[in-house]
Amino acid sequence: ATESFPQWKGEYWANRTLNGAPDLVRNDRDLDFSWEKRAPAANLPIDNFSARWTRRVRFFEDSYRFYVHADDGVKVYIDGKKVLDEWHNSEGKVYSFIRRMDGKHNLEVKFFENVGDARLRFWWTRIRDLPLPR
Repeated sequence: ATESFPQWKGEYWANRTLNGAPDLVRNDRDLDFSWEKRAPAANLPIDNFSARWTRRVRFFEDSYRFYVHADDGVKVYIDGKKVLDEWHNSEGKVYSFIRRMDGKHNLEVKFFENVGDARLRFWWTRIRDLPLPR
């Protein structure tokens, strides 16, 4: 049977470097994880794991602000081009960037957990949808 990933295709490794074949592949509805000091799945370690999520998304023509809340390292790619590179230990930092988008685009998020708490959240908003200051 062909595997289906209607939201995010999540691939998880029991190492920090995304090396080898993934130890787990699953559909993840959203990229909003707060594992704290728990493993993302029974066959993965609490610390020193990594993950990659991929998805094709249709955007209406507009500018978008993308956000990432990560503890620890994260990289983001749009159509294979690296647009965010924060591949280092961190304690729950939030990063953001703005891109003009139109049509279908391939999104990819890579993440690694070192030790301690683990968190990854990725989302975006249309800039015109944000309220303007008065």
